[in-house]
Amino acid sequence: MEPQPTYNPGTVGSLSPQGQWTLTNDGWTPSGGTSGGQSSVMDMINNLLGNVNATPVETPTIPKLDFQFPSGADIQGKWKEFLDMASKAPDIVNYYKNLLDQAKGDTELAKSFIERDYSMGLRQTKDTLQASLEKLGVTSTQEQQAQQGNLNQRGIALTDQGGGKVAYAGGGQAGQEVGQLGSLQKLRQEAEVRSASQGIEKSGLAREKGLTNVGQGLQQYGLQLQGQKQYDVYNRANQGFNVYQQGQNADLMKAQQKQSDATNNPSSSGSSQPRSHINPATGVWDDNYFSGGVGA
Repeated sequence: MEPQPTYNPGTVGSLSPQGQWTLTNDGWTPSGGTSGGQSSVMDMINNLLGNVNATPVETPTIPKLDFQFPSGADIQGKWKEFLDMASKAPDIVNYYKNLLDQAKGDTELAKSFIERDYSMGLRQTKDTLQASLEKLGVTSTQEQQAQQGNLNQRGIALTDQGGGKVAYAGGGQAGQEVGQLGSLQKLRQEAEVRSASQGIEKSGLAREKGLTNVGQGLQQYGLQLQGQKQYDVYNRANQGFNVYQQGQNADLMKAQQKQSDATNNPSSSGSSQPRSHINPATGVWDDNYFSGGVGA
């Protein structure tokens, strides 16, 4: 492919000191000067994409799902033991760890899709820009050749400079027309590059937004899991502690009942002799007499 025709905008409407312009593969250029306004198609694309750097997106802090014990004033003795056991219960720990690991995996997958879409967008922008600039290059060459023929028909002196270069002498209207065509062609290229640059910027913003959203989503899900785990640990500890208290209460009631029985029925301890209402003095039943070491 021939180099993209270019034109130096600083010479619009004026001629070089020699009063000559040269038509080359880089476009109309003042004789003795250089074509500094535009670059080749690939130079422009490389300059555009070379300045593109994916903005780092901060990763939010993900909860570790560690159980948060209440303050020391609110937790004592056995209750703390049951909380500690519940917080380390394998079924609870593994359940929530698996949920968080799965969410992390889904997030990484979503991030990879976002990065892939971003890279694909850059590649499409590059291909579109290259095709547009190449098309403009063909159009510009045709326009310059047509202008050269028009100037020749109008009697502008053309001089073959060798090596495919053609110069013409003169200025005024002819020089102004050459400058205007070069400026118009440059503006067309700039419009294509500017459109591509805006597309790249939008792709970058979409990438940043997507990565931020999935990161915040994972963080919120982690906080939700942490709250659920806290609830489950407390619930498990309450169940165990309630069973423990019920057992303690049952033992206490048994002890109290045993003490009551011993008080109301001393013979149950095995230290008293069999009791009877028969008075040994008379040998007959006596309602006012009760054996066992105590007489009524």
